[in-house]
Amino acid sequence: MKKFQQSMPFRPGDRLFIKAHATLDVEGWDKPEVWIETDLNVQRIQHESDGLHLLFVDDAMIKVPCQALLVIEKASGNGRVRNVTSDVEIHSLDGNLAVQQANRVKIDRVNGSCLVQDIAGRLEIHSVGGNLKGKDCYGMVQVDRVNGGVELAGLHTGADIRAMGDIHIDFLSESYEPVKLRSSAGISINLPFELDAEMRVKTDAHLTELTIGDRREKILHRKHVLLVGDGKRKFELDAGGKIQIVAGKIEDKEILKLFEELESLWNELGKENKARREARSGSNEPGTGADEGIDLSKEEMQAAEERVQNALKQVESRLQSMGYDTSPISHVTQSENSGHSGDLTGERMIIMRLVGEKKISLEEADKLLEALER
Repeated sequence: MKKFQQSMPFRPGDRLFIKAHATLDVEGWDKPEVWIETDLNVQRIQHESDGLHLLFVDDAMIKVPCQALLVIEKASGNGRVRNVTSDVEIHSLDGNLAVQQANRVKIDRVNGSCLVQDIAGRLEIHSVGGNLKGKDCYGMVQVDRVNGGVELAGLHTGADIRAMGDIHIDFLSESYEPVKLRSSAGISINLPFELDAEMRVKTDAHLTELTIGDRREKILHRKHVLLVGDGKRKFELDAGGKIQIVAGKIEDKEILKLFEELESLWNELGKENKARREARSGSNEPGTGADEGIDLSKEEMQAAEERVQNALKQVESRLQSMGYDTSPISHVTQSENSGHSGDLTGERMIIMRLVGEKKISLEEADKLLEALER
């Protein structure tokens, strides 16, 4: 399927605002311009007083000046941001998110899981629907809520994290920034060998395991204040389960193991994007379908078909209210939708088809996709 590419100049100091109803891949580069690649040649590009605004209804790969101030207002699919040396803001992302090589990062909401790597400045996250994993965070890490677990290797300063699942943290420096961890499950911390801290520990499991060199203690009190050295660094740990604190050297292989899934995540996104393109173009070439990881059971196909039909009724109603003839939409067959799950099914594909055929405008497609995503 033909790709559409274009580029445009970008003024230093401007902000770049992006909204995408699909998967979004943003990479920083050294050129003073924005480069865009999409499947459909349909997007809105507007220069406004506060910066450059981009709107996509299809998967987009974007290269931006690495110093650009980046604001992702919304992405309905998965997202990746890498090699952006300036600040990054992400307001809403429905899929999984990976952020690599950035300065300060602020994330309001990720419905899926979140991976972070090599964050030079402060990392601030309000809500993660899945797990949070990461490596090499050099600034303060503040996370208000993670519905899953947290695994962060190579933290160099303080942290304030709340999670429903287990929290596993590896600190690599003896910063005196405070650490506050709250988990409904357990907490496990690896610290530099020479520990100098005051630890306030609370656990519903009535057990704290402490290992510092040859010293090993099991504290059976629900609340305990432990002073190690002069107590210059403050730790506040609150867990529903067991707490384990180990002061010793951290094996590099253990740190790297936490982040091995990053490339596998994007490889899966590549398969998903390829399947979406083939579904949209009606491709029946060999090598697609189950070989690309799309293999639904009869029950899953039936459930997907019901969801598609319900969504199509909403689309038809919205299109009719705009004055469009929706008769072709009513004849979408099961063969057009079978074998594709999630956003690969009919409702998005129909809107994409109407946009590609210029039967509806980009703004109308934006409103329809917003309605379906709600």
